Amino acid sequence: DAIVIEITVANVGPLPIQGLWLGWMIDPDICHFPEFCDHNGCYCSADDIAGFHIGKTTPDADGHPDTVRAAWVADNDGNPDSTDAFNDESPTGAFASMYLGGTPRLNEESFNWWIERFSQLKDSSWGPQHFPGDANSKGGRGRPLGDHMKYRLMSNREIDYDQVYAAFDFSHVGWIKPPPDDIASVYAAGWPRHVPFRAEFRGNGFASGADATFVAT
Repeated sequence: DAIVIEITVANVGPLPIQGLWLGWMIDPDICHFPEFCDHNGCYCSADDIAGFHIGKTTPDADGHPDTVRAAWVADNDGNPDSTDAFNDESPTGAFASMYLGGTPRLNEESFNWWIERFSQLKDSSWGPQHFPGDANSKGGRGRPLGDHMKYRLMSNREIDYDQVYAAFDFSHVGWIKPPPDDIASVYAAGWPRHVPFRAEFRGNGFASGADATFVAT
């Protein structure tokens, strides 16, 4: 399924708009609802994964493919039911968003994801950033707080690496270091909630899910 959203931006002030960036913040909760809900509520987001896909579509009748640059999010294993079988309520697909064009066309883009809580610390958010990175007013290295940080995040022109690589150290190519190993393993296993999740840490630094939020700009 596809949904096309058309947005009109109007300047209602007396001064011209300069340095305009449009962002779409998505905080998804993807799960097999009957399996992940109890009397306390639903715990859908703890094993979600996010990323950015760059590719080509199947060529049309004239042999011309379209370029795909889409931010996506999915459940890490499609949430089979208690018998490990997939059914109509198992989220085996992905949700994605993509800028299709506009007038005037916006020619620069950013994709930034972060995880809100990976410990009980107050400054607990983290997400990939180019060095030296940006910290919010509470010390977190992910969630933007305040207009200035939100604007810097939308306009940073960064395409974050996919969440499954959250425990890898990419500092040698200009990114900030990942969180500590014990925190990275929480990323890999999914943020612990009140119900057990099927994901488990298998080493190699791969993250298999946590409660991610992202902004596509």
